[in-house]
Amino acid sequence: MTGATVYAGMTVASTIVLGRVTDRVIVPAFNQGVTAGTVLWGSVAILAVGVIKAGGIITRRYFAGMTGSRMRATLTNRVVDRYQRLSLAYHRSRPTGELMAHAEADVTAAIEVIHPLPWSLAVILLVLFATIALVLTDPFLALIGVTVLPGLAVVNRYYTRKVEEPATRAQERIGNVSSVAHESIDGALMVKTLGRERAEVAR
Repeated sequence: MTGATVYAGMTVASTIVLGRVTDRVIVPAFNQGVTAGTVLWGSVAILAVGVIKAGGIITRRYFAGMTGSRMRATLTNRVVDRYQRLSLAYHRSRPTGELMAHAEADVTAAIEVIHPLPWSLAVILLVLFATIALVLTDPFLALIGVTVLPGLAVVNRYYTRKVEEPATRAQERIGNVSSVAHESIDGALMVKTLGRERAEVAR
């Protein structure tokens, strides 16, 4: 939350600082000239905004990574614990690859939902800060900017619906491939004994 807030705030602040430096340092430098102190302060302001913004990005990504890793470990442990409580008959009725796919691929898919969360929060705060800055600068431009958001929401909803079904099919295929690969590796000696190498390769 802190990293996202700092990043969003400094992104908006950087535009303000660059505008002030352009108006008070760069343009006057070409017209009548400016003092070395003015140039120094302008450079320090730009550098400070960049450093603080970078700090926000690092903080956001670090804690996002930590959260994702901890959630992965927690979900994996819960899935494995659940497997251990199931009956032996259940395990015999399911391919090993399918069980492994649930423990790995499904957990990965669940974590993928969490990864964009810090960035999404930063974008929301960025839109909020930018809207405030636009309203203070020019209310008409702010109105135009705000009307873009519903259109983006509609596009995002459409994209989500289109992706959901292919993602489900992909997870099923990953489970099938994992099952075949695991069974082939575990039964390699039996396959060679029975002379079914070609059949397994074709499978």
